Parts: sequence; C-alpha cells; structure tokens
Amino acid sequence: MKTHYNRASLLEGKWVSPDPTQGYKGFVTIRFDTNGILYYVFEQDGTLSELETNWQYENGVIVEERHGQVSRGSLQWMNDDYFILTILENGAPAYKGVQRHYRRIREKN
Repeated sequence: MKTHYNRASLLEGKWVSPDPTQGYKGFVTIRFDTNGILYYVFEQDGTLSELETNWQYENGVIVEERHGQVSRGSLQWMNDDYFILTILENGAPAYKGVQRHYRRIREKN
C-alpha cells in the first residue's frame, strides 16, 4: 500500500456507495470535512435521512464518534477515488465485517 493512502486529506470530499446492508437499492453519500465532521445522507425509496459524526483516520482505520458511540472501519484503497470500507465495529454485531464500496464524487466547476 502506498503511504499517501494513509493521509486523512485524501478522504476529504464527497463519496457515494450503494448500501448493500439494508436489503434495498439505496445509497449512502458521505462527506468528510476538514473540520473533523463526517456527514451522512442515506437515501431509501426517495426518503432521505441524515446524521453527523466526528471522524479521524490513522493507519488505514477510520474512527467515528457520535454521542459516545465509537465505530471503526478498515479502508482498503483501490485508487485515489475508490476505497472499500470494512466495518470493524459500530455497535451492531451483525454489521461486523460488512463491506461498502465508496467512489469519490467529483464536483463540477
């Protein structure tokens, strides 16, 4: 793995993933901000829900914290615009090991 894939700045921006864990054809869009906030938008059948967490990234693991709940996920970088997130823990044992594929959303100027 290249060392630049361990830089938190590489995560900054918007990413999208089909959500394979909910049994529907929905999407998860996330935005990593430089201020340490991770914004989620979940879309299911035209309904949107949102949440925010605090995030840090180090040694290939993203750590999120929200209301005292800590979640961890391992990132496998495929390239600068594509990674696979493997959930290590998020408070729901059934999610352990679940993978989500995220692709960067490029903003048009």
